[in-house]
Amino acid sequence: MKKTSLFIPLMVGSLFAAACVETEKEPTVPGEVPRYVSGELTVCSAQSDCQADEACTQGGHCVNVTGERDATEAIQADIDGLPEAVGMGVPYRLPANAVLKISDLNGDGSGLRIDQPMLFDGAGALLMVENGIIGVRVGQGADWASLSNFRVEPQDPEGAHAGVGVDVRGHGVRLDNLEIYRQGTGVRAFTYVGDEYANINSLQFGRLKMEEGYDYAMDIRGGDANAGLMRGVEVMGGAGIYERSFLGNTYIGATLKGTHTRSLEAGSNAGRNLLLGTYIEEGDPIPTSESMHDLHVGGNVITRVVGPGDRLGERWSRMRFAHENSGMTGQVPGSDHSPIAWQHGQEGERWFLRYWTHPSLLRWGISFRNQGTGPLFWTGADHQEGPAVLQLGDVL
Repeated sequence: MKKTSLFIPLMVGSLFAAACVETEKEPTVPGEVPRYVSGELTVCSAQSDCQADEACTQGGHCVNVTGERDATEAIQADIDGLPEAVGMGVPYRLPANAVLKISDLNGDGSGLRIDQPMLFDGAGALLMVENGIIGVRVGQGADWASLSNFRVEPQDPEGAHAGVGVDVRGHGVRLDNLEIYRQGTGVRAFTYVGDEYANINSLQFGRLKMEEGYDYAMDIRGGDANAGLMRGVEVMGGAGIYERSFLGNTYIGATLKGTHTRSLEAGSNAGRNLLLGTYIEEGDPIPTSESMHDLHVGGNVITRVVGPGDRLGERWSRMRFAHENSGMTGQVPGSDHSPIAWQHGQEGERWFLRYWTHPSLLRWGISFRNQGTGPLFWTGADHQEGPAVLQLGDVL
């Protein structure tokens, strides 16, 4: 009989070469395909190298795609083995429509870590994340990384909500077309986490669906968490959006339905958040906007938001104006009883055009400091054509 030898080709120059050098063949079990292992990982060059419930990943590792066995080590080995980015980031794609069990294997509180720019395509995968950890942490070395097309949910949906779906620590990170279910915080982006600082300005998050978050669906905070664009964010149940960046971000078409612990909370006295077309379902908690520089345009939030922020639309408005040279400022409305207020830069208080509702007055007037008396009063009954038609010396 002619002898044959087993030849395992090395893919020199590929992502798999280093991992395959020290492989050894497992004993062949009848009915199973041969498997080649390096440490705890199974290396593959084709789907036929893996079991029926596994997929051969882009990085050349067999990974369970049913959620029955942990996939963290194999996926992280893929990520760590990617070549250095030369453009926008290295493309990486998870096995299509896979269920991947993600756990904290080294005790750092995170499942998967991304530490260089990459185009991470989840290909419809479900990441079943260990309760209480960060599902995917995007580090400071991953500026401008892009993550898309996957869902995050806890391994134990009924367990404690304390984890973070995606933790963003990189500058300009893009998140797109994600679903995040029953996490402590769906998406977290902090300038500081403990003593660790990161510049996370210019974030762009789009088409996010976040369900039943315990603390926050989205939580953005810090002095360098500004100038971001959040579009098409949908929050369903649980907690809502907490926006506490220093200089503000832009939100387009945010939708919040069935939230119960909070809906939208925008803060920071220096914040300049722009919120366009925000919808908050009736019965959800009252939204707040603490910064007088916030601007809400359109959407039903206009009639419900509490705070000094400007708003325009739905027949409700609160707008402020300033003239850069003279220092003249104006405000519409001026107060609860005043349609307009104004102030010259050389005066320390405002003038108000207002209506006095006290039974002894019931008249319009102009008041300084919005006091109970004013230098000029009139009513529609006494001056049917308005006070402007009065001649000098007429008594009001």
